[in-house]
Amino acid sequence: MKKNAIAYYRISKSTGKTERQKENVQEYCKTNSIEIVKTFEEKMSGAKKNRPVVKQMFEYLENNPVDCCVISELSRYGRTNEVMILTDRLKELKVCLISLKEGIKTINEDPKEDARAEFIINIWAGMNKYELENIRYRVKSGRDYAVLNLGSWTGSNKYPLGYKTIPSYKSTPSKLVVNEDERPYAELIFNKFNSGWGCVKIANYLSAQGIPTRTGKAQWARTTIMQILTNKLYIGKRVYNDSLIEVPELRIISDHTFNTAQKRLTERKSNSQEFSKLKKYSYLFDNRLIKCTACGKHFMGVYRYNVYKCISKKYAKGCDNTSVQMSWLETSVLLYLFEHMNDLLNNDSASEQQEAQKISLMLQQQERDRTQQKLQRIRELYTDGAYNKAEYQLKTEQTKAILQKISDAIQTIEEQQQVSTVIRTAYIKQTYSKGEPIEASWSKETLHAIIKEIRVDHGTVTVEMINGQSFLLTQPPHLINQYK
Repeated sequence: MKKNAIAYYRISKSTGKTERQKENVQEYCKTNSIEIVKTFEEKMSGAKKNRPVVKQMFEYLENNPVDCCVISELSRYGRTNEVMILTDRLKELKVCLISLKEGIKTINEDPKEDARAEFIINIWAGMNKYELENIRYRVKSGRDYAVLNLGSWTGSNKYPLGYKTIPSYKSTPSKLVVNEDERPYAELIFNKFNSGWGCVKIANYLSAQGIPTRTGKAQWARTTIMQILTNKLYIGKRVYNDSLIEVPELRIISDHTFNTAQKRLTERKSNSQEFSKLKKYSYLFDNRLIKCTACGKHFMGVYRYNVYKCISKKYAKGCDNTSVQMSWLETSVLLYLFEHMNDLLNNDSASEQQEAQKISLMLQQQERDRTQQKLQRIRELYTDGAYNKAEYQLKTEQTKAILQKISDAIQTIEEQQQVSTVIRTAYIKQTYSKGEPIEASWSKETLHAIIKEIRVDHGTVTVEMINGQSFLLTQPPHLINQYK
């Protein structure tokens, strides 16, 4: 019975040819009455995984009945351990892999799987992987020798301004040399920068003068200037494999000129970072503390316009809530706290609340102690054999869940009690700082500790405290109209 098959050919280099593979495979198929119904061919390294043509091949095999996959040799199939993975996929699809060079057939005429074939494939796959490592080593060794001893350039055409490559002998990459036509441009860039020009100004100057980039472009970019200014090749030091190679014949500028440029770059970077820090404004109310009653989103600070505004206004269809003048809101809240702190500390409702918190805390602590004793009793009963393992685990989990709820309740009460301490500390600090600016006696952290939420509703501001109290502030009409 005549069988059908697919043929797979692969070469590593785009300039290579698959004629020999095709001839061998076609001759074998003709001799053994096998019809090649589909051919797959690709030009890609066998060390790569997930090769696209291999993926297409398996998609075809999944949708079409095929008996065999014929290759000229296993190294064409791949040079890594992925060969075994691909072979196993063929077995799952009941497709026999035939490799001519090694004389391998994974499925016999029975048809049964050939255990010897899998053993041989493992051996050849290991040999091919070993050969791949040898190839990589030889290529790297040859490249390193060419760079270190012959001055060869291995970076394609990505050499910097002021240099060019000249042909070398056939087996060695081109050699890098100074381009005397471009040397003045490289010197000009360093001299202009050291005289006080910026990278953008230099780029614009070169573009205006009609000086093309090394790749022939008419427009210079700031990043190109920056790359030139930081490249050590201009002082005869080439970076290769994270090490510096002395190449004095490639020097274009002096060490002094290069070091002056590096010093100025460092100073400019430091100044830029310091300027960025100074630009940032620390808003008194942030971390989503201010809420919008119109849409439910939070307010954000915009220092440039001296306002807190709803974040929805960043987009075209924002809500209709009005913004709040930043300086008015911050000053009004601070003044109210300054004037009413004693009431916040000594009102009857606050005292009653503190007393209720103490009682609740005591009861929760007692309940926690009882639950811990119960948990210990469960462990003892399990040790004595009163519970089996399943019962013990169930009762332990249930008791631990109850204990966790009690611990969470205790933590909540303790946090509420701490608020009063924070308020009292802030009040004492404020009392002893009379005569100083209000801002000096209130830290941002203190305000966020005692204020739960600030709600804005078209000019009316509600400030809710952590201890349950709240107060209203009304923005003056002229500010509402100004900051809509």
